[in-house]
Amino acid sequence: MLNKRQDSNYSLNMAGQKSKNHSVILDEIEIGNIHLNNIKARITTQPKKKQYPIIVIGLDFLEKYNAIFDFSRSYIYLTNRTITPKDHYLIGQKLQNNSNYLLINLTKLISQYQIIPITVNNNSPINCLVDTGTSIYNI
Repeated sequence: MLNKRQDSNYSLNMAGQKSKNHSVILDEIEIGNIHLNNIKARITTQPKKKQYPIIVIGLDFLEKYNAIFDFSRSYIYLTNRTITPKDHYLIGQKLQNNSNYLLINLTKLISQYQIIPITVNNNSPINCLVDTGTSIYNI
């Protein structure tokens, strides 16, 4: 069930198209065997094919649940327990020491988007946007 808040705004997609957003609270969602309650989300009118519903898990959600991605195994690890800076450090050390993972620092912009400096053909570095699609949970 969607509880609509009295909030709507507009956003632009990567092609510069404007769409209206409606903020909602999702009573409950399930991701794998994780049940989450009262999740803030936005319903957007971004253009998309009707046969392909789109839900974008944004940076705010990923940060709140301390997401760790393992693309080699197609996993996302989530937890709602507090992860201290020391915990993050230990997780990073384990990944670097026991596997082929490399640490790549992200830079958070004022807009809350994350970027990675990338050098192409020995030229000056350029900033590459790390795109989860949005900064908020969208439907």
